[in-house]
Amino acid sequence: GMGGDLNVGPDNDPMDWQAGTDLVGGLDRLAHVEAIRPDICSMDCGSLNFGDDNEVYISTPSMLRLMAERVRELGVRPELEIFDTGNLWFAQTMIDEGLIDAPYWIQLCLSIPYGTPMDVGILQAMVNRLPDEAEFTSF
Repeated sequence: GMGGDLNVGPDNDPMDWQAGTDLVGGLDRLAHVEAIRPDICSMDCGSLNFGDDNEVYISTPSMLRLMAERVRELGVRPELEIFDTGNLWFAQTMIDEGLIDAPYWIQLCLSIPYGTPMDVGILQAMVNRLPDEAEFTSF
């Protein structure tokens, strides 16, 4: 997602963030949502090592809670992007905390390195963990 990319520097200086880093806070990531007020917006539900290099996608629990509250205030329905089972666990946590309203729109994202591999058994396990009132798609 926009504003969550962190390209870590080399091993001897990991704080030397590299080209492609666009890390901003959760509410700043919603500027386009505030401007155009779409019916739906994506919300990536956690952090993820992204590929084989030094890129990490950052989306902390605090950021996600703030984002969930703000999109609700705007009247926009979040589509919860799930890249691994930890993301699904946190999505359920936000639902339990009352931050996401039913029906829950969930996208199970497979084959994004290094989230969930494309595997029917793993997909079935994730589907089995979906909350009641979830409507889901997958790729």
